[in-house]
Amino acid sequence: MSTGEEKKVVVSLNTIIEQLELLRRSIERLQALINELSEVLEDLRRAREAIDKLSGSKEPEALVPLSTRGAVFAKARITDTEKFMVHLGGDVYGELGPKEAMDALLKLEGETSSSLNKLVAELNKEVEQYNALQQILVAAQKQQGGGQGQS
Repeated sequence: MSTGEEKKVVVSLNTIIEQLELLRRSIERLQALINELSEVLEDLRRAREAIDKLSGSKEPEALVPLSTRGAVFAKARITDTEKFMVHLGGDVYGELGPKEAMDALLKLEGETSSSLNKLVAELNKEVEQYNALQQILVAAQKQQGGGQGQS
């Protein structure tokens, strides 16, 4: 072998196929997490908008969900717009004034957005790896199919 020749790495097609399957599952998991975090981010934005509207209203009303999935709502009059119960993480909620509630939500929004960006970057990297392996597999299959008629 001369110094100008490339070294070849031999990998079985089954190994490539297994790697593609692992990457496919990982990509699906990342996509599900990205969708979930996108929904959380949108929920945080809506919560900030609601606090903003409620804190400026003289007779604030809101639709209050009566089920966890929002199948039923009741129209309710909000009697106290000076305090809001805000999820602070885990099982912890705090009673905060409008400004503190907005600040807490903005902080959670920033953290969620940062996590989302990291997941998107990881997804992009895995999609690139998947596409590269897919190209290798196609090339190997063509080579294998083309080399069968030769001796």
